[in-house]
Amino acid sequence: MKAYTRQKRIAALEYLISQDTERLREETDLRIWNEERQARIDLIKAFPPEYRKQLIRQLRENEDRDDGIHELLIHLQNGVWESPSKIPAAAAEVYLTEPKATPWLRCKACRVLLPTRSGFWIKENVDGFWQGNLRYFQECPGCGGQIIHRGTEKPVEFPATLPLRPEPPWSFVDDVGTEGKPWFR
Repeated sequence: MKAYTRQKRIAALEYLISQDTERLREETDLRIWNEERQARIDLIKAFPPEYRKQLIRQLRENEDRDDGIHELLIHLQNGVWESPSKIPAAAAEVYLTEPKATPWLRCKACRVLLPTRSGFWIKENVDGFWQGNLRYFQECPGCGGQIIHRGTEKPVEFPATLPLRPEPPWSFVDDVGTEGKPWFR
């Protein structure tokens, strides 16, 4: 009789634990969903009004995206970018039109996250390539402040030998092939 009661108590405890685990899973899922929702709302509010419809469309169409907009959402959710500054129109345009542009930079003055893109520079009629970021701005397009690295807070120093944007004779690629040459050559 005692063994039966013990088995019954164990079964009852296992049931309660399973119910509690399921409740915790549901609460966690709801909390994550609310955080994601709030991050989306904050991001939409941070974008200039003229770009919000395009942002909303991209958010709806690309749930599983891996780009700068997705990174902005993650930074909002994780508190890296706490109270979002207003994203300048020039930066919003970059985020919306260049999926590989990511928010690795920040303005020292207004704290807005700014896009950059990692890759390789190639100059016509010159062998080899130069690794360096594609820089979209020399200074913050919103306030004119100094651009710094998001993580280290150190000033960004772009090589003076590389252009701001790819214009002939320069081109920019995201990757090089296995032989150390750009994949398209």
